[in-house]
Amino acid sequence: MKLEKMIRDLSLRAIVLLVILIGLWAIVLMVGATFNWSFLTVKIETAFYLGGFLVGLLILALSFASGTASLAIISKAQNRESAESRWSRKQVALLVAVPLALVLVLVGGLWYAEWRVYRTVSEDAWNKVRVLAEKSQLGEMAGEIREDGEVADILALRDALAADISSEGRISFLMPRARAGVKVYYELTPWFQDDKEEEKKFSEADLNRFRPSGREKDDFDRMARGELESFQVPLKGSQLRVFLAREFDGQEIVILLDTSRQLSDYRGGFK
Repeated sequence: MKLEKMIRDLSLRAIVLLVILIGLWAIVLMVGATFNWSFLTVKIETAFYLGGFLVGLLILALSFASGTASLAIISKAQNRESAESRWSRKQVALLVAVPLALVLVLVGGLWYAEWRVYRTVSEDAWNKVRVLAEKSQLGEMAGEIREDGEVADILALRDALAADISSEGRISFLMPRARAGVKVYYELTPWFQDDKEEEKKFSEADLNRFRPSGREKDDFDRMARGELESFQVPLKGSQLRVFLAREFDGQEIVILLDTSRQLSDYRGGFK
């Protein structure tokens, strides 16, 4: 009966603390909404609501545990057990093993689901990049860049390539330029659009220099040296970036597909 009493007492204490906590959360939200506190953003409010919901579920679980323990105590008292139940290693192991197994199943299921989503996103991204690499317009773009064609013509090819695979702002093209004897890559982004720039030659276009992230740098440097043709880098969640290098008559173009980007995120005149 000692184990049941311990569960009952701990559950009741935990319920009291959680009820107090929920009351305080409610007061904070009410006062913050009344006085329009600036730091009480939508995200913080959402976190408060989610926390309150989780606490409510926890109170429900503790109430069930407390009620079950109380019933067990009453049952044993009615049966006039002479000896109190001793804690055994088996009981303690069972108490730990059951919730641990549930947590592992839940976490494992979430991880597996996320892995399947990432795998699907990865396969779709590679399919798009490989299709793009075989497009005749990519060779035409390389020719225009090599011959220092007009920016307007190159942008038209960029848009045609992006439309073919429905990239929705995820595709960029990286082109190397020699700067003081050093190979430097510049990025032709999907949101680069400027009427003044379109009248220029491509060598005069004001493109942003591409700087690989820390996780991309080693593989990107190998790609720049010709040691690697393609690679991918995982981002947050199921997002990733795919790089694939192609060369047309000496003109290199690197296709970059970033699944985390949307063209609508850059409606502000960015290059």
